[in-house]
Amino acid sequence: MKKKFFALVIFAFSLFCYSCSFLGDCEQNSGKISFFFSGELASKMKNASSRTVSNDEVGRGLFLDVALKGGFLAQQTAQLLDNGTSISFEEIPEGVSVFAEASAYEKVGDEKNILYTGKSESVIINEGENIISLVMLPYVADEPSDNTSGDNSDPTSATYIGSKAPTETKSVGSIIFSDGSFENYSDDLTFTEVQKGAAVAVIFCLASDSPSGKTLGVGLRERSGVMWAKSGSIGEATNLETSDSDGSGNWAVIQAEDSYGANNASSTYPVFDFANTYSVDGFESDWYLPAINELKKLYSAKSMVNSAIGLIGTSSDVVSLGNYTYWSSSQFTSSTAAQYCNFSGGSVSGTSKYDSDNHARVIHEF
Repeated sequence: MKKKFFALVIFAFSLFCYSCSFLGDCEQNSGKISFFFSGELASKMKNASSRTVSNDEVGRGLFLDVALKGGFLAQQTAQLLDNGTSISFEEIPEGVSVFAEASAYEKVGDEKNILYTGKSESVIINEGENIISLVMLPYVADEPSDNTSGDNSDPTSATYIGSKAPTETKSVGSIIFSDGSFENYSDDLTFTEVQKGAAVAVIFCLASDSPSGKTLGVGLRERSGVMWAKSGSIGEATNLETSDSDGSGNWAVIQAEDSYGANNASSTYPVFDFANTYSVDGFESDWYLPAINELKKLYSAKSMVNSAIGLIGTSSDVVSLGNYTYWSSSQFTSSTAAQYCNFSGGSVSGTSKYDSDNHARVIHEF
């Protein structure tokens, strides 16, 4: 019985360093990539290569598109003939995280009939040879939509900033980019300048362990010396029925109690104004001040979050979590106090809402 899976190895050319304008070091080591194919496509390739391809079949055989994504973006197309094929990607520095997507198709005129697709796991480029494994399986088209053009689009055309698509499983420490894609944290992970500039958040809590049942990420900017509520405001003197578990609705509680003050949040409720106006590319809204239990989760993940932020590089827009007291959006037992968490040791208590010694971070569901 013939084996279902065969292997085909395609060797790419050596990979060279990035442009000096990005890395400032043309001597950075680079690696060599080999693609290892398995699955039904490999079987078809093996069978097809056992016979001669006639001249009139050239141009009507299988073509292979391979797209390299993640920390480096590139795409190559080659025809699969008896003498094989080669695909090369150049100028990929050592330490960059990449993955590959591929599609094999028949080409008739300008039309593509996709037959097989595959996607690899992420690999971090090392000096020397690197193997990227692609399991090529029969392509199943999406269900028909309102678009009736009959276009059989290439599934490798979607390009993400990170190697993980937005819908894939995240972990604590995952770095989120502006298009919703992400990279899972690892000690040897490095980012391109484009990725650093596109980072928007770090995951600190997964839905399975979240007090609000949501996967949450913390924004990279911070506000210091900010009040919870202005002295003498309605919110400052009121025992507000805020949540300790989910801060996404706590601003609405204040709005219901003090609509006038809420309309002047920058002076009346400065810390909430910071959250309400927080905006980054791709995630312009829906950031909020964490409830106390969400804030405690952030403290628990402080070390991992700061390690991930270290990969991005600190600046005025990228700030590590410090040993400060951070505001929550949750009411304390006293009507004139709100809860905070001390990130020096993790203790939780309350302080006057008009205390301006505290810091603030905002969070977002991902």
